[in-house]
Amino acid sequence: MKYWKLLAICMLPLSFVACSDDDDAPMNSGNATVEFQSANMQVKESTTMVEIPITVTGEHNGDILVTAKMISSSENYELDKDVIVTTENFVLPAETESVNLEVHLVDLANDAIEAGRTITFEITEVKGATLGGNKTCTVELKENNPLEGTYTLKGYSPFDGAVGSMKFVLSMEEGVTDKAYLECDYGILQMNLEEIEPGKKYNVTIPGYQTIGNHSSYGPIYFVMTFVDWSAGSVLTGKNDITGVFENGIIKLNLDEDYGIGVRVSAGFFEAFVSYVDDDGTFVPVTLTKK
Repeated sequence: MKYWKLLAICMLPLSFVACSDDDDAPMNSGNATVEFQSANMQVKESTTMVEIPITVTGEHNGDILVTAKMISSSENYELDKDVIVTTENFVLPAETESVNLEVHLVDLANDAIEAGRTITFEITEVKGATLGGNKTCTVELKENNPLEGTYTLKGYSPFDGAVGSMKFVLSMEEGVTDKAYLECDYGILQMNLEEIEPGKKYNVTIPGYQTIGNHSSYGPIYFVMTFVDWSAGSVLTGKNDITGVFENGIIKLNLDEDYGIGVRVSAGFFEAFVSYVDDDGTFVPVTLTKK
């Protein structure tokens, strides 16, 4: 049977801001107030995008113009490098009562314990309304569990005929030590953990044949165990659980040569990576290495 690798189509999310194309649109004349929904927020340091709500209360019968900016950070983060604000200027027409200040955080997660890291944003200008009490919002970065972060999965790709890789982001719920989630371009999969040495060593189990997402054309997307049958020129799908060990920032999967993991739909594979033996005769397992 002939197998082929399907092309993955990734749709980037688009963000829209309420705006008016009419330069003559009336300004709000009602007694309205604009402010951040909250003066403080907490997000994990591994968060890549933060949405900070700006709200309008009171009488709102026309356009309200709002400007919001990053004004400071405890770590001297640089705007447009460490912290990227999608847009600083907003137009809220009548009956639009909220908008999100979208902030992208770039590689702020690390293994160091750094309490008290904050980034502060301020509504610096309002036209057509009164500025409320929450004119600033301070975002606090919460420390990750030592396992959390960005990982690179690496193994031999039978489709590409070479060693390949893909990115995952590992996240955990607050206070939960026996479960984690791995997010990739195709969806999110669950990973179960057995704590051997807190924060340092864990046994890992990835439930087999796990549904991680849905494709608009091909239906459910599965994360599966794979096996390459080189003699038949095919990649086989298994339903076994996948086990491994996390230690020193590396998840090493317990997979023999030619066994690995795959991302597939009913029509075929998006990705597959297996353990292999290199030119020196050294066995190389499938691994996920933390950045």
